[in-house]
Amino acid sequence: MGLKHPDPTNATVKDLYANAYRCAAPSCKRPLYRVDGETGVRTP
Repeated sequence: MGLKHPDPTNATVKDLYANAYRCAAPSCKRPLYRVDGETGVRTP
């Protein structure tokens, strides 16, 4: 029998989405947003 892990908190889910850089599908290499090299601002 495997381990039962607790569900992630809302903060964890938000952190994971905030740090995603590209589509999660294995065949998709499309970025989720662009990052401005000077300001670091993310644009969808």
